[in-house]
Amino acid sequence: MITAEINAGNCGFSTVVNVTATPDKQRVHIEMMSECPNVQEAADELADLPALSEVFGPGRDTEVCKILGKHTRHPGCPVAAGILKAIEAEVGVSFPRDISITLRPS
Repeated sequence: MITAEINAGNCGFSTVVNVTATPDKQRVHIEMMSECPNVQEAADELADLPALSEVFGPGRDTEVCKILGKHTRHPGCPVAAGILKAIEAEVGVSFPRDISITLRPS
């Protein structure tokens, strides 16, 4: 199991995502707890997904992005990226390394 802790930024909401792959790594089960009511609404729809089409799908055309897009009101929300990175790490197509975005006025 891989756990992703996602701090969304200005909104102050945190989301914890647990991703568990089936033994054949074809599907993932996702458990999510979010302080954001919009993200939490998506939890049931995200509970069981095909793994490889998510991590090798075209850009923002994944089920994760589509489902979160129906529920969230902010296209810059990093929760989708966090979930997808957790799926990648859980099925072994990437290493479980932290990701970050640093914003500074220039």
